[in-house]
Amino acid sequence: MDSAIGKTIEALGRRLINGWAADDAAAARDIILKIVPADAVVGTGDSSSVRQVGAVTALEARGNRVINGFDLSHEIKDLQTHFDYGFWPMIEATICDVFLTGSNALTEDGKIVNIDGNGNRVAGMFWGHPISILVVGKNKIVRRIFEHLGYKVIKLDRVYFAGLTKKNLKRGKWRFLTDKEVSMLKRGIF
Repeated sequence: MDSAIGKTIEALGRRLINGWAADDAAAARDIILKIVPADAVVGTGDSSSVRQVGAVTALEARGNRVINGFDLSHEIKDLQTHFDYGFWPMIEATICDVFLTGSNALTEDGKIVNIDGNGNRVAGMFWGHPISILVVGKNKIVRRIFEHLGYKVIKLDRVYFAGLTKKNLKRGKWRFLTDKEVSMLKRGIF
């Protein structure tokens, strides 16, 4: 196994995240099929990596119900088809048994990095599914994300994300979202 992959899997383990390595697309697909229960409803986030390993096709062939708001076989030609084939499946995919997606990057120290236009992929990853699966190719593993992009980082502090702020929240602490915040995230308003 490549040392960067091994180092990344170990770092994920320290963060209580299971990681697997596959030699090729077929092996990755087999790992996904072993993890996903045969009767599970699977939601997907838009991911080239998931498409490339053929996971959706394999899960559907096995009999899993797959909810895919990014199914390229459906043409979005008006507002009704946007809601029928895009918006509602995208929302439904975030609340199923298993969420299957890719990631923009994964650092060697086990941090998952995403830039998401709709917020559905990030929401789906961490909404609280019994199982979330991220398909990440070796090309997405980076030592330090900002160094990889050519930036010198002096200090990094996230103050706002998806309409949420950390105002009045002390370092290392967390809080429950308000009903208004949950509603805002579910509707994609941020």
